Amino acid sequence: MIFGLNQQDLKTMGSIYTAQEIFQQPKVWAEIIELVTKEEKKIKAFLKLFNLKKTKIIFTGSGSSEFAGVILADYLKLQGYHAVSNAATDIVSNPAVYFNNSEEPIILISFARSGNSPESIGAITMAEQIVPNLFQIIITCNREGQLYQKNQNNKKTLSLLLPPATNDQSFAMTSSFTSMLLTAFLIFNQDDSSLKIELNDLITKTEEFLTQNYRQIVALATVPAERVVFLGTNILKGFAQEASLKLLELTNGKIVSTFNTALGFRHGPKAIITPKTTVLFFLSQDKYTRQYDFDLLKELFHDNIAGEIIVFDSIIDEEIMPYCNKYLPWPLQTSNDVISGLQAIVWAQIYALFIALRFEITPDNPCPTGQINRVVKGVKIYPWKK
Repeated sequence: MIFGLNQQDLKTMGSIYTAQEIFQQPKVWAEIIELVTKEEKKIKAFLKLFNLKKTKIIFTGSGSSEFAGVILADYLKLQGYHAVSNAATDIVSNPAVYFNNSEEPIILISFARSGNSPESIGAITMAEQIVPNLFQIIITCNREGQLYQKNQNNKKTLSLLLPPATNDQSFAMTSSFTSMLLTAFLIFNQDDSSLKIELNDLITKTEEFLTQNYRQIVALATVPAERVVFLGTNILKGFAQEASLKLLELTNGKIVSTFNTALGFRHGPKAIITPKTTVLFFLSQDKYTRQYDFDLLKELFHDNIAGEIIVFDSIIDEEIMPYCNKYLPWPLQTSNDVISGLQAIVWAQIYALFIALRFEITPDNPCPTGQINRVVKGVKIYPWKK
């Protein structure tokens, strides 16, 4: 049984892969920790090829893979790294905006579930063409993908192939997204034993939630809404972005979903709020940032327009309770928003799955007519000329 449904029910609803891949995440995260530990010497030897703190780090990918980079770039800036996130879809449209032929080294970190996206392959090809001193880290879920096959023996490239289960067979990225994100997070925290304790707590608590407490999220999905807004600030912005995409994908656009930050939302996007709008707020564990989250939460509550305000939190904060319709705290032993965000995105995935099922949409393939596909089709990458 997964989320109270047996395998035959899930197959009939066209959701067997999506449900399994959401449900398997704690198990897969444990495998990722084991993988990075096993590859520790290889990873450290690669990172010694350059001065990591003084080298520009560019995260890239398309769709959900891009959002993993958005999250990690913000996180690494807080740790003193020069990190940015540039979508592969942006890079290929004009690589000169993002790369130059300076001798300064660049580390390009590519996330790819299939490793066959034309933009991901194109971004790497253009980087190799333009950047003289290029190092790469490729994190992918598919052994047969072009990215892994092409780069596994390149001495200036660290290729990390994730466990087969991470290569999601469903349309939308779920365990592939969190697993690639976690892998890169661990690469930059190999010697932090306290973070590994926090991650083990995350795994235990998420497993408990998926098996015993998931009904809280299933109940939220029964609340009628035409629009859903996901809010998260700084590191949690990327998680809100990914949550918004998941809902849009799995419902095949039936629900209008968007995302923003606590401060950015007031600058126009707040106009989306109607009585048929649900707001889901991922609260930051950073005490300073949380003040801004709390201010917007109170404002939305007092506006009394949104149909439902739901708060996901990784601590129990009694101050929050009066200002939302549903407060869902699931305490973790962490103040790190990357870790709390991993918990929040699992909740958002369950929410999107059950809204899709409510509309009788098949989450494993929400668009059977083929306008959108698991691996993007119809993209022509034009040769770049210096």
